[in-house]
Amino acid sequence: MIAISEKTGLLAQSLILISKQLEAQESLGRQMKQALTYPCITLGSAFLIILAMMIWVIPSFEDIFLNFKAELPMSTQLLISIARFLETNIEFILLFGVILVVVFAFVWTKSLYIQKWCDYHLFAVPFFGRLFRLSAQMTWCRNLAYLLDSGLGALDAIRIVAQSSNHWLSHDLSANLFKQLSQGWDLGEALDRCDPRGQFFDPETKHLLGIGAKTGTLAEMLHSRHQTLECDLSHRLGILNQSLEPILILALGLMIGGLLMTLYLPIFSLGKII
Repeated sequence: MIAISEKTGLLAQSLILISKQLEAQESLGRQMKQALTYPCITLGSAFLIILAMMIWVIPSFEDIFLNFKAELPMSTQLLISIARFLETNIEFILLFGVILVVVFAFVWTKSLYIQKWCDYHLFAVPFFGRLFRLSAQMTWCRNLAYLLDSGLGALDAIRIVAQSSNHWLSHDLSANLFKQLSQGWDLGEALDRCDPRGQFFDPETKHLLGIGAKTGTLAEMLHSRHQTLECDLSHRLGILNQSLEPILILALGLMIGGLLMTLYLPIFSLGKII
């Protein structure tokens, strides 16, 4: 981008824009980390607690039930069987997990198919898919607006956006959009042809960009849409950050409460055996 700015004589302006973009990206990164750190730590801690209970606590209950020769409910029997399996095979399970992570990381770096599959399905992830989609749209609009402000035509700008994209869906859509525009379609129609199901662009974004292209205000429309998407993303991150805490507390309470209830149900009937 800096090389393009030098050719168009807008290096100083471009450096200021790049600085602002980096600040915006850093701010967005902090918001994403703030929203995701709490649930990750909470879920990780809960997983370790439940794993410790399955390995060390539940086997002691099994000894109590065996001593009293109590008839156990099916749920308790299943829980004890899982705990026994984990206690016996925990080393192999951990080793398998490490191998699986290493293999996936290796395949990820070598296989474009896996990268494309993950990128294409990233926006369908519950709760977080909408955030990833807003972030990708915001980046696309910002980069294209910057290139148009640098003096490039729409075709060259979209080609460079495709080449510089780090998201496969954005890359493929931009490359296809370049082909459609080269064939004479206007931007609004080309967007509909490239993304008919709205997998990347929402209908409002496609409509506004189409209007901007027809009225000769595409760069201004892209800046405006980028700001709108940025505000929407910040708002959704705030809501997510506030709503995750009670949801996680409720979910963890149900999991651990159900685990304890399954263990203690047979104890309530031991008085009949004694």
